[in-house]
Amino acid sequence: MYNNTEDQISISSSHNNQIFGNNVTEGKIGIRLNNTSTGNEVNNNLVTNSSQIGIYILKGSSNNNISSNTVKDSHYSISVQDPNTNNNIINNNYLIDSEKDAIFTFNLGDSHAIFNNNTIVKKDSSDFSSITPIVKIIIFLIILLIILLFYMKNKKS
Repeated sequence: MYNNTEDQISISSSHNNQIFGNNVTEGKIGIRLNNTSTGNEVNNNLVTNSSQIGIYILKGSSNNNISSNTVKDSHYSISVQDPNTNNNIINNNYLIDSEKDAIFTFNLGDSHAIFNNNTIVKKDSSDFSSITPIVKIIIFLIILLIILLFYMKNKKS
């Protein structure tokens, strides 16, 4: 699934589905479980570059298991809002480089969302892939200037 304007995968008022092995890229929401969807399995999916939420569980959805997914470069990686009863977000979900919160919960009430054994990774500050081209050029020119000054100083000696 690639670059739909809204949801890439959406389950609404649906039960006991298996969503697995998908490569979901861009769009607002990567995978959405909505409107009392229950008993669904969401596992082994790769969700990247969702502008809002990678995996979204909301509006009375309950007893869903979210496991072994990778969510990368999304505003929020996983969000649980207004569930009916327990949702399990467990076992090796890798949440990488969320713009805001890796895990966001809202209005859980008496419900429970169980988060266990998830890995949250922030982009390494030494990663230069996010530096703009103009900044790379400026850094290059500064390094070149330092080398030139060093060379000129040693040539006079």
